[in-house]
Amino acid sequence: MSQEALFRDLQLIQRLNHMTPLWILEDPSTFTYAGFVPIKTASRENRACFLRVQCPKGPADLCDASYALESWAENLISYYGLDGALRKRLERAHDLAEFVAEVQDLLERCADGRAAVPRTPVPPPAPTVAGSTLLATLPDPFFYRRLCTDLKHIGWSCLRHLAMDFESVTLQAIDTGGRLHELQILDLMREQPTCIAALPWRPTAICRPASEDGRLFISIYETYRRFRSMLDELEPYFRVLDDFDAHTWVLEPEHPTYAVSSRRLNLAPQCSLVVEIDPADPCRLPNVRFFGSEQRIEAMRNRFFERRALWDSSARTPRENLQVVLMMALPPRPADMMQNAKDNECGICYTYELEGEGIPDWACDAASCGRPYHRSCLRTWLASIPETRQLFQMYHGSCPYCGEPIQVSKI
Repeated sequence: MSQEALFRDLQLIQRLNHMTPLWILEDPSTFTYAGFVPIKTASRENRACFLRVQCPKGPADLCDASYALESWAENLISYYGLDGALRKRLERAHDLAEFVAEVQDLLERCADGRAAVPRTPVPPPAPTVAGSTLLATLPDPFFYRRLCTDLKHIGWSCLRHLAMDFESVTLQAIDTGGRLHELQILDLMREQPTCIAALPWRPTAICRPASEDGRLFISIYETYRRFRSMLDELEPYFRVLDDFDAHTWVLEPEHPTYAVSSRRLNLAPQCSLVVEIDPADPCRLPNVRFFGSEQRIEAMRNRFFERRALWDSSARTPRENLQVVLMMALPPRPADMMQNAKDNECGICYTYELEGEGIPDWACDAASCGRPYHRSCLRTWLASIPETRQLFQMYHGSCPYCGEPIQVSKI
């Protein structure tokens, strides 16, 4: 395409954006454009119709061009028998902007009943149908201008998804470590949009007064910049979790994400450790909790509290510090996870992971047993045994496997 033709096309798109709320180049390879055509009726009920136009020779030459309207708009035009008239207007239009104006004029005439009524009276279709991308009311025009400007400044390559009703947008960003993150912004047209991201901290939407009546509109650009700054701030946190996920046997969560700042690590059969990582200072000594039979975890717990002064955040990663303090190598994830699940399944329900509760987190304290259980399974089992005693919100009974004393909370 010559420089003169490119300049002409850019002028057309600029003129088009002044006419319609939002118009984008959907597919550059086929010159496919898409956007909403505002429709103003005599009842002052503002609506919008989604229109897609494919211009093989560019927006300044509609030869061999084709269009697609929403189903309700096509039915409305068909009701008045104006299908052929719209195709002729496409053939006669000098450029894309002129054709959009023709579509707008034709739909407004049909919506107001100013078009010729067909001989066979058929009830016209309702302009709003369930599941349609039609906007019931058009927001302030500034919303669309701000949306286009913000997305242009962010970069169209960062746009992952934009809802047809403009109620939500999903953006993506790559942090300094090469990780891909997504930011989803919901309720764009409200004064308090909601931001969702797989991070330990929830991003907040930044809104600015940007209309004559002082109404607040979201600044997607500033919200995205804040999101990028948050990713830079959390870079050390990402590295710590990546190190644990890559080199240790993570029991929970089953599918680790950065939104969960804790990791439950396997230490030995029926023995595990929960590490709570502080996103603001991920390398410092974390809060830990040991799970398993008292006979098996007592020595590890004592070792941790006796040697925690050896924790050196400046010289070692948290994973390496844990190995130094516990005087043991943290086991890596086994290749045969099916066999692991079988070896660590609950001694009552014979399943490894229980929906709503997770993996077994209680065990018999007897050194010769150590059988793991889900707390809810053990609680139900002991409650059904007549010999079980209840004292201080605790069930006191016998281990289903070895018969040694075992207890679990009633709550």
